[in-house]
Amino acid sequence: GEPEVVPDLAALDPATAPQGADRVTRLRALGVRSYLCVPLLSRGRVIGGLTFLSHSARRRFGAEELRVAQDLAGRVTAAIENAQLYRDLQDQDRRKDEFLATLAHELRNPLAPVRNGVQILKMGRDPGRDEKTLGMMDRQLAHMVHVVDDLLDVSRVSSGKVVLRRERVELRAVVDAAVETTRPVVEAGGHELT
Repeated sequence: GEPEVVPDLAALDPATAPQGADRVTRLRALGVRSYLCVPLLSRGRVIGGLTFLSHSARRRFGAEELRVAQDLAGRVTAAIENAQLYRDLQDQDRRKDEFLATLAHELRNPLAPVRNGVQILKMGRDPGRDEKTLGMMDRQLAHMVHVVDDLLDVSRVSSGKVVLRRERVELRAVVDAAVETTRPVVEAGGHELT
């Protein structure tokens, strides 16, 4: 995470060099005379590094080159972060499109039976058929209202209009409320809740 500048690699004693004897020996074998390394720091963590090597005896890295390299590292890091943000935005946009496609499907499905029900009712009066058709249309419209209500709830939560308060509750109170809410549906269906 720290920059490193070695103006003259030949002047280093490999045995005592902080870079380690193996590294100094390998760099010398490549003909490197001076080098400069700067980390790419993103939000306090190293995501990469830039290394500059000089094979010329006249070209030695120092404080001025370090300043330029650190400026370049900052720009490279910003470019990498921007690319990651762009990729994240693309992913969020893709998920939004998938959500909208699913929502459109969920809203469209109940519309077909409702449209068919309207056509049946237009054919003429038949009390038995009309009651059955209206029941089906009522169920489909209730489903659509439920989907829209869920969508509005998600919108309220994500926009911060709904604040969730966490607190301890008695499980029995939650179960009693759930039973009370669903009892009419259970009884209407002729079911038994245990």
